[in-house]
Amino acid sequence: MDSSDCRIGLFGVYSARNFGDDLMAVIFGKSLQEMGVEFTIFGLPTEYGPYGFSISTSLEEFVDTNDLIVYGGGGILQPKEKDSFLGHQLETLLYLCRQQSKPVFCFSIGGQGLPLDNIVPPARRHLVKQAEYVTLRLRADLPILDEAGTSGAHYEDVVWRTPSFFPRVSSNKAKGRPRIGINLYPHSVREKRLLPRIFFFLTRMRQDCDFVFLESMFGADELYGDYQAFCPSRMRSNCTYYKFHSVDDGVQCVQSFDLLITNRLHLGMVAMSYGIPSIALFPLPKTRLCYQELGLGDLCWNTGQFWKIYQLRSPEAQTELLRTFEHFDLETVRRNAKQHLVKLEEVVRECSKKPGTEQ
Repeated sequence: MDSSDCRIGLFGVYSARNFGDDLMAVIFGKSLQEMGVEFTIFGLPTEYGPYGFSISTSLEEFVDTNDLIVYGGGGILQPKEKDSFLGHQLETLLYLCRQQSKPVFCFSIGGQGLPLDNIVPPARRHLVKQAEYVTLRLRADLPILDEAGTSGAHYEDVVWRTPSFFPRVSSNKAKGRPRIGINLYPHSVREKRLLPRIFFFLTRMRQDCDFVFLESMFGADELYGDYQAFCPSRMRSNCTYYKFHSVDDGVQCVQSFDLLITNRLHLGMVAMSYGIPSIALFPLPKTRLCYQELGLGDLCWNTGQFWKIYQLRSPEAQTELLRTFEHFDLETVRRNAKQHLVKLEEVVRECSKKPGTEQ
């Protein structure tokens, strides 16, 4: 494809300094690079410049200079009263696209299985209604397309394609000891009380393991205040703390684990994409739905099921618990997830055929 034929604008929650959103920006950006098409990403931090991405900070220029806009991944179909990172940007983007007749497409977006009318703020509903085509990451969200009168399809989350963009590197396990990653953000007072007790018990029982408590929000200190990943106030000798510095760093870190325990959707998905089991402890609704749709509901534990952590009390008990994951058809899921990128390439090719798209 001649890169001058069509210019793509890639938009998402790319200023939140969140591992999952930044990872999707990189996956979609690298995919567009492979297609040989010119593109610009809106709002992505300049530290991603080494990838060779063109980054824009002006919405008007972003829409003016691109032929079509792609909303690239994320939980935009979840209701959120305070949209602190998108703010008015999404509504402004949609308005500018209508004014200039620029088509909008959405790939690998999702919610938590709620009706369209329950999704706030309104710009999130308007995105689906204005889009010409939408691919969803959860089967439970499919009714939204009918409600919005928008064409689309469901495929597994594009993040399952992570190994295609970040090949596995040699492990950095210490002396062959099992490594368990812990990445948990408490959402209630009860969870804040339970987590220190749970991991006081687990880290004492499993002296054969190294535990790594992870912070996956790149801007945790500056942007999120008290909303930070759990880390024990007193660490045993088999415990360490690690903060992700970049998408590459985070992916490489996850590859080193034998097991991950998290309530973040995409961090767990990255682990599983490399064949590493992930337990969703105290998950949000979107994560619970994802695990259920994948047939991994036994590895998804709500607050009232915190006692299940006892199933990790020994290597033998852990092996028995994770038998569910042994039957997980990872390759089929990864092949299915590729369809988001296949559909994106179809859209780009169709755009390149239209007259008047050259800049």
